[in-house]
Amino acid sequence: MSRYSNLLLVCLINFVLLLVPSSMSCKCYQEHEQIAYCRGDNALKFTVDERTIVYKINGQYLESYSGSEYAEEFYRYRISDLTKYQTKSDAATVDMTYIYSRVSGAACGRFLETDATYVTVGGYIQDNRFFIHSCMNIINLDSLDVFNQTMTLLNMQVLYKLGCKFCQVSDCRYNTPDCLTPKNSSICEVQTLGDSRQPFQSACFSMSSKNCYWYVSGSFLPSQMKKSIST
Repeated sequence: MSRYSNLLLVCLINFVLLLVPSSMSCKCYQEHEQIAYCRGDNALKFTVDERTIVYKINGQYLESYSGSEYAEEFYRYRISDLTKYQTKSDAATVDMTYIYSRVSGAACGRFLETDATYVTVGGYIQDNRFFIHSCMNIINLDSLDVFNQTMTLLNMQVLYKLGCKFCQVSDCRYNTPDCLTPKNSSICEVQTLGDSRQPFQSACFSMSSKNCYWYVSGSFLPSQMKKSIST
């Protein structure tokens, strides 16, 4: 997305949070990582060293606040071992010693464990700070076995880049505009088919620039009929 589109998204989120009751305000779904990656969203890997709650008041983020004026709560995560697989132009120059998230889950806040390593796709810039939220793709690498850790990193480093050249991921789980028609050999579908395989450790790409296939658990799904994988 462009800088203008990113600013519009931030303004829209803040506007909705003001108008909608907190119990109903976070309505979203997680799109397939490759869709966000090919769109140019921020793709990062980092370790969370410290988690602190800070309070935003009058445009400042304070570690303590005892006033009577409303102050919104945020998690401030101190991170290390940052790898930037790709970043948008507005995120490329932002100091990412700390990243932020709203505390409230109803406001799409996202809690991260300390001493854990994450891979994320998404996020936005506000107040010259980098924010994450629960609607983006966030993977705790420590929760995966060694094979799926390797596949997740391979996707970020190599496979998604290959897939973006020739292929498209069509997300048909929610009847969204991401469900592309007509279907052709360059499209891999994400559907709910009662299959146990997870699309979020998979990549859609082509070795020949002719046909695109899901690469799941170290092997290709060979046919057009099997390109759909479940959530």
